[in-house]
Amino acid sequence: MTKAFTRCAAFLLAFAFLQPLTPLPAQEKPTVTTKEGADSLDNFAGTWEGKCRDGATFVVVILKVNRTNLDGTVSIGNMNGDHPGACVSVSAPPVPEHAQKITEAIVKQNILSFNGAKRPNGGFARFELKRIDLNNAQLKLLETPVEEHPWPLVNVQKSK
Repeated sequence: MTKAFTRCAAFLLAFAFLQPLTPLPAQEKPTVTTKEGADSLDNFAGTWEGKCRDGATFVVVILKVNRTNLDGTVSIGNMNGDHPGACVSVSAPPVPEHAQKITEAIVKQNILSFNGAKRPNGGFARFELKRIDLNNAQLKLLETPVEEHPWPLVNVQKSK
């Protein structure tokens, strides 16, 4: 009886140690990149611009796929907006020198989430870019009025 119990205990112990080596199901890990499908980084590549009511560009998002990562920047100019967060007029356009480097880019359910600049409190500016169609998207600057009223963007240049 003791040998049978020892074999059973050894089997259970071995099984317990091997269990963490089992791969996680695919649905638990967010899709980062595929060549096809809604959750592809390639779908977001390009230069996206947002215009104010006065016709001037106030935000530029540049995205490039680098193997399985997304590199890019987001640059927001100085603007005058209304209460819901819409741009009314631009007082200084976005410039590359003030662009925020994009980090931690993840695509899930056709929404690209990423970090922008580091804030004084140690956190990061958080963005979400949702594609509407091939050439149109919406940009949310999270934890601001723009989160509830996203900025419309147009893809003005496809990334190569």
